[in-house]
Amino acid sequence: MQKKNYAKNIFKARKVKKLTQKQLSEELGCPVSTISSWENSLFKPAESHLSKLSILLELTVEELVDESLVDDKKEKYVSILPAKLDIEESSGQLAALIQGFSLLSERDRHEILEIIKIKIASQHI
Repeated sequence: MQKKNYAKNIFKARKVKKLTQKQLSEELGCPVSTISSWENSLFKPAESHLSKLSILLELTVEELVDESLVDDKKEKYVSILPAKLDIEESSGQLAALIQGFSLLSERDRHEILEIIKIKIASQHI
């Protein structure tokens, strides 16, 4: 069986960070067998693990998962964005959020962006 992109990416990133499967599993709070299953393409990481995994391995969610799936989703979201977002009505709220976001630590900003990406990718449109 050929390894999927996510399996290769997790394995390579873990090795670059000089982490064992056991160390990574302890950081994520999951069994070592889960890490092994990801790296052997038995199953993909659950959404609940993707954000923390991306932070620990210093990769974006896109870099962890199969790019073709992400590209398909991006195209759908770009086409529906204007219908779902009224910029004029939301500008005050967005400005306040952006200002607050800029005050967060780099790690917190990265984590929030990854959570948003996961939520967007999980939408079934």
